[in-house]
Amino acid sequence: MTIVSKKSVGLVLIAAGVMITSLAMAAPSMIAGGRHDFSLAGGSFYKNPDAAATQTCIYCHTPHNAGQTRVLWNKDVKSATNFRLYTSSGTLTNVVRTKSALSANSPSLLCLSCHDGKTAINVLHTGGAGATAPGYPSGSTFAFGVTEIIMPGSITDFFGTTPNMAIGRGGNEQDNTGFPTVNGDNLTDDHPIGFSYDDVMTESSAGLNPIGTPKAAGIRFFGSKNKVECSTCHDPHINYNGATGGDVNLKPFLVMNNSGSALCLKCHNK
Repeated sequence: MTIVSKKSVGLVLIAAGVMITSLAMAAPSMIAGGRHDFSLAGGSFYKNPDAAATQTCIYCHTPHNAGQTRVLWNKDVKSATNFRLYTSSGTLTNVVRTKSALSANSPSLLCLSCHDGKTAINVLHTGGAGATAPGYPSGSTFAFGVTEIIMPGSITDFFGTTPNMAIGRGGNEQDNTGFPTVNGDNLTDDHPIGFSYDDVMTESSAGLNPIGTPKAAGIRFFGSKNKVECSTCHDPHINYNGATGGDVNLKPFLVMNNSGSALCLKCHNK
């Protein structure tokens, strides 16, 4: 029998505590200073002007009284939206063209609660410091500002080109003036989402790698059927703001560097 001293046990516990603390701090440190940090010291285009409001997580998550229990989500949507997905191309598999859909528990809906282009980014379910937000579920308040802040159709600095930040205003309906022109439901010019990678591979594996290839690279799939969602390629916790120590090669919130289409080629082999 091996005898372990109290001192050794103490050192192990201290080491474990340090490791747990480091893991707990890892996610916030990625967010802090990044584009999804809405605090005054953050890197977002939209900032809470209150210098005392130093939290970075509250704009998406809340530890108490969440609007939905999934990831303790702190955002409120104005109304349900049936998103139109990219399914029109004849080169898509039948699975993508006919079975793509955003289910009620789709992680893509979390992204779209800001990026649809019709839901205010500054409305919180709980913990907002501002006035009650009319038109949203009871109890919703503005985190900052006194009215809705809706994502514009494009901000040049976001990608370094002219991107569509509010992806729900896609296609020919996008308005580069920054004012809403549609209902924020148009994803027809964006990569397909809401379909099962497994089902696509069963139908036809031509042009695609086995799912183990993208998974090994950190690309994420969801549910038992390995569905492709916004968060397959994008991680909202990534800091790509180089001014605050982020990795500019991960713009915009990419799960890996896409130089030479490296991200694309983890799934596509052509």
